[in-house]
Amino acid sequence: MPNLHERSSVLDLTPESRSLLTPLHSSASKADVAISNTLSKFAGGATPGAEEPAEGIIKTLWGYFVFALIGWFALSCVEQLAQAKAAEIDEKDIETELIRRKDEMTLRRKRE
Repeated sequence: MPNLHERSSVLDLTPESRSLLTPLHSSASKADVAISNTLSKFAGGATPGAEEPAEGIIKTLWGYFVFALIGWFALSCVEQLAQAKAAEIDEKDIETELIRRKDEMTLRRKRE
């Protein structure tokens, strides 16, 4: 049996080994094609046979709708954080006021 380090390419494999690698090779080539198609869409290049349909009014409106939902979500998150901070500040103010009133009551009792 030849040493594994001696094998220089896939051609040196036995026919049984090649038949096992064929599905892997075909799925890898499909993945390569899918990746190259996706990258060419983002790069602005056109891939033959993978043309995009014309952009319609519904698609544009849907994009604006999704954009508005994301904006509304972001604003609601900021508003919720602001309300939580305001509640924290109010709680500290109330606590400070209660301590001040308690101190005033204690001073009044000592004077009497």
